[in-house]
Amino acid sequence: MKKSLVALAVLAVAGVASAQSSVTLFGTVDYGLSYYQTSSNPATKYSVVNGYPVQNGSIKQSEYAMSSGNETASRIGFRGVEDLGGGLAASFWLEGSLGSLDSQGAVGGNGTLGGSSFFNRRATVSLSGPFGELRIGRDYVPTYWNDTNFDPFSTNGVGTNLITKMGQAIFANTYGAYGQNGSPSSYIRHDNTVGYFLPGNLGGFYGQLQYAPNGSVKVSGVNDPNYTNGWGNSGGAWGARFGWTGYGADVAVSYGSQNANDHYTNGGQVKLTTLNLGGTYDFGAAKVFAEASQINNKTSNDVNGTFPSDFKAWGALLGVSVPVGPGVIKASYGHVQASCSGDPNIGTYRNNLCAVTGRVPGYYNLSNPKSDQIAIGYVHNLSKRTAVYGTAAYIRDRANPMDLTTGGLVGFSRVGDHTTYSPVYSWGYDLGIRHSF
Repeated sequence: MKKSLVALAVLAVAGVASAQSSVTLFGTVDYGLSYYQTSSNPATKYSVVNGYPVQNGSIKQSEYAMSSGNETASRIGFRGVEDLGGGLAASFWLEGSLGSLDSQGAVGGNGTLGGSSFFNRRATVSLSGPFGELRIGRDYVPTYWNDTNFDPFSTNGVGTNLITKMGQAIFANTYGAYGQNGSPSSYIRHDNTVGYFLPGNLGGFYGQLQYAPNGSVKVSGVNDPNYTNGWGNSGGAWGARFGWTGYGADVAVSYGSQNANDHYTNGGQVKLTTLNLGGTYDFGAAKVFAEASQINNKTSNDVNGTFPSDFKAWGALLGVSVPVGPGVIKASYGHVQASCSGDPNIGTYRNNLCAVTGRVPGYYNLSNPKSDQIAIGYVHNLSKRTAVYGTAAYIRDRANPMDLTTGGLVGFSRVGDHTTYSPVYSWGYDLGIRHSF
């Protein structure tokens, strides 16, 4: 009898413990067929053959591909929460992306987990309570939330807004020039972050602060000019986002700053800053989206003249989603442009984005890039978890060396020697099925 009572007590305690804790397996599988086409002009209008000028022709590339995450990012993850009592809770979130079905894709084939880290989308641990939430680990940067929340296509597929495409191109260009303690993907996510989120009972006001240490070894006091291992604050970042939601509206402003390079011994500091403002308003019959964004690349103390010249880039987005029966129609228009300052003739990497070609006879004008995009799509919900969809987009590149295309492996990468190609226009479409669990 005593043994039975003890067993019942153990079961009761276990039941209470399980009620206080939970672990959930979740994910989305979104696969489909995509088509991409890009027409590109050569960087030089003419080549000299046997002493005579010959006009260079344009090139068109096209690709059919089995693609992933065109309506909702394909992912698999685990999240859990433990009730600590007194209004406190501990939680974790581990989430990784699922690769494309196409083995030629950039992520990987046959549904494999993609990325350089296993949980490359999010890996955080949190402590939350009446004070808000303290979150540590790999997470979205604050400025990207405005990109994805205020885009009717949620930055997925060919309909991804130009603001996001431009930001990724700029970060890839800037970080790619150094290869030190940073990543082009840090426009979207950042490792090693410490974040704070306001509590959710502030009358619709919300916000977050985030800081990421650089993780570098600071070297100072070195007078030897041959000593070049003095990387300092490269990769360090911080950001903030604040907004309000209510009465059908949602509006937020965010700011972020990242050190792409800080070299103590060779000189040169490069900082990328992003400022954006966006919002939505739900009229019931339709929901409208809008965002404006600016990215600055600031170089200082460039004693060796090896880093990109200063530039500013702007972007704007207008969008709408309209419920139609069990589905929704989506559409958006986006515009981005950039301007350069300083001396674009100096520096190995300066011509990647801030091209001098606009001032050189015989070259296409690439000095102030700009692009426009229109996108339209339809999602038909077969259930709460399953949908079929189709999206199409068209991009017109005017003097744009940023290689903004609808996607795929078709973009030409333009470099400073003016021998390759830059896109003139690009279009594509996605057709797929999405299932969430």
